[in-house]
Amino acid sequence: MSFSKDASKNVKPFREGLFHVDEDKTGYLIGSRCNRCNLVFFPSRDICNNCFRDDQIKVLTLSKTGILHTFTTVYQSRPGLKVPYSIGFIDLKDGVRIFAPLFDVTAEELKIGMEMELMFRNMIGASDQQEETLVYGFKPVKRDF
Repeated sequence: MSFSKDASKNVKPFREGLFHVDEDKTGYLIGSRCNRCNLVFFPSRDICNNCFRDDQIKVLTLSKTGILHTFTTVYQSRPGLKVPYSIGFIDLKDGVRIFAPLFDVTAEELKIGMEMELMFRNMIGASDQQEETLVYGFKPVKRDF
């Protein structure tokens, strides 16, 4: 995966196995489902948290959209992080709830129940000159009416 404007940089996720990203910075989260219990997990797991078995676990691509369940806005943070920023829980159509940063939206614009879509961006504070580190997050779905 190498799609940086600077061809000498490698692009990597902040943690391997969480998501796949294409050159256009679109992608998907990687989860798993226990076909015995019909439970979906993120991050992906090798063993079901319910039945504690591994013979029915299947890796799956998770939905790219979901509904904002709840959120909070951070006004004081560690040095180097620009505040305010918002984080929240997104309920995906797959039946799993994802904790993630919320991008491209102010706290005043956020509403519980609004539709959100997955996006990827460079990790704040990553300073390696040879690598770009990507994180996942969600932004409001823009509707054209």
